[in-house]
Amino acid sequence: MCQGLTATLTTPNNGNTFKWYRGTTEVGSGNSYAATSSGSYSVISKNSFTCTAQSATVVVTVNPLPGASITPLTSGICPGGPGTLTASPSSGVTYKWYRNSLLVSGTASTFPLTDGGSYKVVTTNPSGCSSTSAEAYVTTISPPSTPVITQSNNCTGGTATLSGNVSGSAYQWSTGATTSSISISTTGTYTLRVKNSSGCWSSYGSITISSLASPNFALTKTGNLCTDGQVTISVVNVVGTVQSRSWSPPSGSAATIVVYGAGTYTCKITFAGGCQVSRSVSVPTPSGNCHIPLRTADNTPTEIPSEELDVQVTETSFFPNPADREINLTTPAASIARKISLINMQGVEVHTSIMPPATTSTRIPLGSLSDGMYLLQIQSPTTVERLKVIINQKR
Repeated sequence: MCQGLTATLTTPNNGNTFKWYRGTTEVGSGNSYAATSSGSYSVISKNSFTCTAQSATVVVTVNPLPGASITPLTSGICPGGPGTLTASPSSGVTYKWYRNSLLVSGTASTFPLTDGGSYKVVTTNPSGCSSTSAEAYVTTISPPSTPVITQSNNCTGGTATLSGNVSGSAYQWSTGATTSSISISTTGTYTLRVKNSSGCWSSYGSITISSLASPNFALTKTGNLCTDGQVTISVVNVVGTVQSRSWSPPSGSAATIVVYGAGTYTCKITFAGGCQVSRSVSVPTPSGNCHIPLRTADNTPTEIPSEELDVQVTETSFFPNPADREINLTTPAASIARKISLINMQGVEVHTSIMPPATTSTRIPLGSLSDGMYLLQIQSPTTVERLKVIINQKR
């Protein structure tokens, strides 16, 4: 039997008394004895007449256990390995390996690791005795993130620099290069993987290069100030990786902007690698009989409906026209206060003031307003009047 087990020896219980011996040493009494050690066992029985009889000997052999242990790893493993667990004893026994209490395929003294978990080994010697090791815990180290490869074309075209966005202790490109970035001169698909300080490799990141042209882009515009009151300008046909984008005017970095006035609008893009390209588009000043949507200073449309620039209002007058430095406005008295506004050709309110009830005249300072055509608006809760005014401050 194996060490740790018990051999139960018995003799018929016939009312006699019994003494059990291992060799010549008395080891127990009663009609049964649990033997745990190797040796030759016998029993002597005595009846009520003090007559004794001794049994034949029974040999009990206790076979030693093989023992089982696992040499622990000093660190975790990368996903998929490599890593190896080693069992002791290293020979003379058979092996069964378990991961998370489930039997896995492995019958050698070493076990190749591909996953973390709780491992143990069961060893069995030729006597059929088995030992189970303590559990060995294996952790899985997180690999680096899959790198995203960016393309930075040379400002004059023909070559490009490829870089990954993940830093590491080692790099492996499909070209065979081992640097964090590479220079290329042909189109095609390129891959990169990165190793961290624990020795784990990331999955391969990939990029397909279809052009080595110099960084570039174009601008398109849709809409019309005269009919729509706004123009949409968009960045299109981008060649290269955009790092930053800026507009002048207005300020902003969006790929599309909406403008409400005439002028030249410029977008500057800085591409990966530092190349800068600027493109401009012009929005012409409206002419003719246009409908200008009214907007507040932040370009939010007001609730007042659009009116034609050449609207004629007979109840109100102003002078001079063209105006220089200030406008003198005269309008019939009203029982409520009215809002006086100057609105530029982009539909933006550039001046506001309040005319108190019963007031028939007011002065509107022009300050630093630009020369050009404006709408002079007199607004009450129920009415709105507009007049066309030209400002020419003769600077």
